[in-house]
Amino acid sequence: MPRTRTKTKSKSLAPKILPGHVAAVMVRCGKPNCKCASGKLHGPYFYHRTWADGLRSKRYLKSTEVAQVRAACDEHRQLQIKLREGRAQHKDMLARARELFSLLSRAEKEGLI
Repeated sequence: MPRTRTKTKSKSLAPKILPGHVAAVMVRCGKPNCKCASGKLHGPYFYHRTWADGLRSKRYLKSTEVAQVRAACDEHRQLQIKLREGRAQHKDMLARARELFSLLSRAEKEGLI
């Protein structure tokens, strides 16, 4: 039975969490007789900007995608905040556990246990 390909650019498959941010950019086209040559720039055009492996990247966003990508970036930012809080709690719990183990080992050495 031959395989059939399905489209992967479905809106239901769009990511719900994205690193980075959405930037609104005014651009200059470079034509010498254009209005942007005198300072009135084109735009705003929206880009999704990210860092990956130490390199910056940007991807143009259609006007219909801006709200969805912005929400996904905000969701990622909120998740990162929760992860930082969880790591801090984990670090505190490890410190308390080490204190308890040291107390137990001292008590064991002194023969109290």
